[in-house]
Amino acid sequence: MDRIGDWITSIPPVTRYWSMLIFAVGFYSSIAPENKMLVLFIPDKAFSSQPWRLITGFCYFGDLSLELVINMVLSLKAVRYLEESYTCPSSLFPTSIVNTLTPNQKAKLSGLRENYKTLDFLYLLVQICVSLLVLVTYAFYKMNYKILSPGLLLDDSLLYIWCRCNPNLIVPLFGIINLKIAYLPLCYTLIRSILEGIFLKDLDRLVHLDFSVFTSMFAFRHATAYGVAHFWWYYRYFIIPKFYADEKLKTDLRHNTNAIYGVKKYDVVPNLIRLLVLPPWYWCTIGLMKLNRA
Repeated sequence: MDRIGDWITSIPPVTRYWSMLIFAVGFYSSIAPENKMLVLFIPDKAFSSQPWRLITGFCYFGDLSLELVINMVLSLKAVRYLEESYTCPSSLFPTSIVNTLTPNQKAKLSGLRENYKTLDFLYLLVQICVSLLVLVTYAFYKMNYKILSPGLLLDDSLLYIWCRCNPNLIVPLFGIINLKIAYLPLCYTLIRSILEGIFLKDLDRLVHLDFSVFTSMFAFRHATAYGVAHFWWYYRYFIIPKFYADEKLKTDLRHNTNAIYGVKKYDVVPNLIRLLVLPPWYWCTIGLMKLNRA
């Protein structure tokens, strides 16, 4: 029992509590199958009289069974790795503001990033969940696609982000093939299509130039999960560091030159992106630091 307890406590907080909720919801739906529909995401009810569906919909992966336990262990492994390595990227902090802070304030801000790792990861999770709910709700009303368990999409989204953050990591697929992790979401999608019996049917339709396969329920689910994941990964890890975060020397030189000549420079586009992805508590912290410095 001690080993089990140690293993559970070693799991990062967000992943641990999400796993517990998945287990609890699966247990509830097993002992009270007549109430299973109460935990599924149905927009008409979730946004009116039964708001708990907004949470339980992300926690229903199936009834309690050995298959559920195995899927939880395998699926949430990527989520655990992502949470363990997650830190709010330093490039998300506005350079024009950070440059005005003292060395002690910069060190304090760096320490806060380490202390708030769990909260920052939860913020990312909430952003992904809200995005998925918007698209799933749109599909429910406009396309008649009923995705009652958006938690499965969330799991795929987090897997995609982890793979994009570690693209060169090698993993064994079925213990036979060594695969770059960047291709893991694609492989999982192909495997699912085969297991669900739609791969050969869709392939035959494509051969006959029937492109309706791209508007199927299966295609929408995976496009939604990976599309949302790519959006948040792109704006958090790619666009800011690659296009709007200059080398420190160039940034300092430009900042000092602007200060000498009294030029005020406003980076509208990157700051709007930062406003979207940077957790709000950092904006409050930076504001307080600027007041204390003044």
